[in-house]
Amino acid sequence: MIVVSSVLDCLGLHRLSTPYDLLSPAIEDISGRHIAQRLVVPAEVVVVNEVSDGPLQLAGWKEGRMAQAKPGDTVKIHCTGRLGDGKVFKRSCESKPLKFKIGKSMLMRAFEQKVVGMKPGESRTVKVTADKAYGPRREEMVAAVDRKEFPDNVKPYVGLELDICQQDGKVFPAEVIEVSESSITLDANHPLAGKALIFDIELVELS
Repeated sequence: MIVVSSVLDCLGLHRLSTPYDLLSPAIEDISGRHIAQRLVVPAEVVVVNEVSDGPLQLAGWKEGRMAQAKPGDTVKIHCTGRLGDGKVFKRSCESKPLKFKIGKSMLMRAFEQKVVGMKPGESRTVKVTADKAYGPRREEMVAAVDRKEFPDNVKPYVGLELDICQQDGKVFPAEVIEVSESSITLDANHPLAGKALIFDIELVELS
């Protein structure tokens, strides 16, 4: 059970602290204005509402229970992607969360599924194995090209990223991984191929 203090009444802000706190029915401040109705709510719900003549508003509350992300929902998240050694390869901007529709975006399906079941304000750290991320690293995607076939106006160096155009018109990215006097070695694997990915996710908004 909780005790609603006069300070809480004035602020209209309280984080419920026990597993199932109970707000007494028809709590009123000294002026007699209605503060809250009888509600049983989960501990993670944050009650934010100015003192008014109406009931308290519960952030993330929907049909008597906290809304959870499910396929088809549009979500906004903050996300940091890192490798097992801690190297960060992706970070969403704090001022602009990543927005997508679960099951309908261009993101990897395994990543989308990690968001399912999350509630607004919830954070979790998840791992996506290499086979469900960018697949295994394939040695046949590495090839040495004769320097004579390289454009004269391009100076190759390790780390140089190129778009390779095939005879059928398809274009794919590749990275220079080795340079010698006679050849240039290109790697067309995705930079994260063969690696397990770790994501720190915070669900900001659910609709």
